[in-house]
Amino acid sequence: MRAYSVELGRRNWWSAAVLTVLLGAGLFFYCALPCPQGQKMATREERTAFLASLGWECDAGAETQKRMKLADCSTGSMKEYNDMQRVCGYDLSPYVGKTVDIYTLPITNYPDGNRQVYAVLFLRKGHLIGGDLHAAALDGFMIGLESRS
Repeated sequence: MRAYSVELGRRNWWSAAVLTVLLGAGLFFYCALPCPQGQKMATREERTAFLASLGWECDAGAETQKRMKLADCSTGSMKEYNDMQRVCGYDLSPYVGKTVDIYTLPITNYPDGNRQVYAVLFLRKGHLIGGDLHAAALDGFMIGLESRS
């Protein structure tokens, strides 16, 4: 087994120590800060109130939740999905590879009552980072989170 060592002068040692402390502090604050994007939606009431503010009524009792790591948003269908998010003021790309909570709620007041329409909300650390409304059918649709018009 070989051992290697590097001899640092006093000045270089202090520079390396300061740089290490600064990098460590920066990483700590980056990970500890709450999600800057979107409003807080940690509770079911906050999520249903948000959808109501957009004009959508939902069946909060049928809400489902799953947790997953967000896939790469730079190619394929995820790129198209993120492009739709950006139009609505959201961007999922900073959260690629991070764990997000996905809440799905049935919408009860969609104008075409013959379709089952769902709201999907992506949350990171309890804050909204994106979402959509979509019809779960072969001839369905998907729109970003926007006010009911």
